[in-house]
Amino acid sequence: MIERMKFLSEFVILEATDRGELQFRIDADAVSVCSYFRNLPNLQIPGGRDSLDDEDLRKCTVRLSLKRLNEFVNSLQIQPTRIICNFLNHKYAHFFVIHDDNLVLQYLLSSVLI
Repeated sequence: MIERMKFLSEFVILEATDRGELQFRIDADAVSVCSYFRNLPNLQIPGGRDSLDDEDLRKCTVRLSLKRLNEFVNSLQIQPTRIICNFLNHKYAHFFVIHDDNLVLQYLLSSVLI
């Protein structure tokens, strides 16, 4: 999917909510393409933001270079058992790639300013 998006735009917008929803979106001049992933497990952080009701505060958005994200995905030759994504709103995406609980790789992709 990322390989195909690369021909339409330079950047992808990833938006995650605390309800386990992830959205990949590109906006080009001629087309807007969006892929939705629902019911993803959401790890709870102790002392997190459970009391917040504002919808904007319960989602996080990062704008990444499709070229860098594609390089990250293509580097996953080890067939990981689990990938954990952390987003800091408009700052970066932090990925933990876990393989059989014996190997953990971390990747940090900086968000591109709009």
